[in-house]
Amino acid sequence: MLVRKIIFIILASVSLAAACIFASRTYADYRIAMVKTVVAAKDIPPRTEITEEHLVEISIPENYLMNASLTKEEVIGKYTDIQGMIPAGSPIYASMVHEPSTLPDHPELQLKEGQAVYTLETDLSGAGSIASGQRVDVHLSLELENETPLTGNILNHARVIAIKDHQGMSLDDPESTGVPFLILLAVKREDVDLLNMAEMTGEIRLFASSSSYDTEQEAERVTDSQVYAYLQTLLSQENTTATNDTQSE
Repeated sequence: MLVRKIIFIILASVSLAAACIFASRTYADYRIAMVKTVVAAKDIPPRTEITEEHLVEISIPENYLMNASLTKEEVIGKYTDIQGMIPAGSPIYASMVHEPSTLPDHPELQLKEGQAVYTLETDLSGAGSIASGQRVDVHLSLELENETPLTGNILNHARVIAIKDHQGMSLDDPESTGVPFLILLAVKREDVDLLNMAEMTGEIRLFASSSSYDTEQEAERVTDSQVYAYLQTLLSQENTTATNDTQSE
């Protein structure tokens, strides 16, 4: 009889201990909820496009994530901040990554060899039918004293690489006002002086090109137009004056 009581007490104690262990584990799992998230598999340098190779998926206590981190699908294809590196093992948060179009230097990233960014102020009437990635013709109107006004294109098929608001933010940025103020064009470096002279002497307007999305034609000079010839004359005179001033010094 005594033996049976001892065996019963032992079995009851083991059952109670097992129940306590199970309850503790269940409570711990409840308190420390594990969630899957992506972290940086290695250091991701500033201004880098994030690819699948940069990421690894792990399980982590939910309490460790101060804010909701992004999923792999939400991260791939975005860029790290220009001045911010994501260290290996770090979760990826929305504040750490940017859409390519919202990067401050995104226009420069789209330039081809030998090109430069040229910025023009615009207005609603001038930008309403123009979008990033489109080709535009650069038209110039010149009012000459005692002469017939000159009008015509100086460049054809210039590529629009960005449209920004008064704050300098891309219209694609969620925080942008959405009101176009600046249009950024990809032009050949040697045409920057031509465009500067055009702005100084006349009124520039942009028109959607007949080859709006033809990637083989970009910012071609219209050398047979009267306005182009007039601008070249002004540039030649300016260069001659600058040379003479240098020699006189």
